[in-house]
Amino acid sequence: MSAARTVVITGASGGLGLELARWCADRGDRLVLNSRTVSSELAALLERDRDRICHVAGDIAAEETSQRIAQAAGAAGSGDLAVISNAGLSDDSLTVSTSAERWNRTLAVNLTGAFLLTKHMLRPMMRRRYGRFAYVGSIAATHGNPGQVAYSASKAGLHGLTMTVAQEYARYGVRTVTVEPGPLPVGIGSRMGAQGRAKLLAHSLQPHVETESTVAVLGFLTTRQADYLNATTIELNGGIRYGAT
Repeated sequence: MSAARTVVITGASGGLGLELARWCADRGDRLVLNSRTVSSELAALLERDRDRICHVAGDIAAEETSQRIAQAAGAAGSGDLAVISNAGLSDDSLTVSTSAERWNRTLAVNLTGAFLLTKHMLRPMMRRRYGRFAYVGSIAATHGNPGQVAYSASKAGLHGLTMTVAQEYARYGVRTVTVEPGPLPVGIGSRMGAQGRAKLLAHSLQPHVETESTVAVLGFLTTRQADYLNATTIELNGGIRYGAT
């Protein structure tokens, strides 16, 4: 019997990250979860599966946090390693109203945080000669979104990270994928107003974005069954670009 898979999930205190943590825990994975704080829902999960879950508290924009995550993941077991880089921040404002501080903080969490996590998780993956990264992007990366200039730019940067890491570490069996969901009803997406959501989804062939479907796709990407998905971006938006205008 093969050793249990270890999955790292950032931004696990709520929203999509918490749903992913529950899904992977129910599948029997070992988990290394990261968040700045621990919600009551996350605390319940940590208590339920305390023998298989490690929580690393900290700001993903700080390199020391990624170092501790990698140490915990390396010590969790000898099985496959997979990372779901989910932590995200959206500090919305129009471009002329976006300060350098707000821009820098958004990129620090959404893009620099993903880079730092990748940098430190690569070494244990290289030792195993196998690893998977799934980056949670956004429809805003490819379509843009008024009022989210920093968020859109930071999520677009994940595409370059995905493509470069896959090429640099292919010889070590490392795969990378970015997933770009539509406006989910949880997390950052839940803050979108009803009018904005309706306008966006009116352009979709399938105007319903389900959290469960996104979780299932990301969960699949942590497995060896997804090995042939590499160095690419998966859009999970129901076909927004093809819908009626």
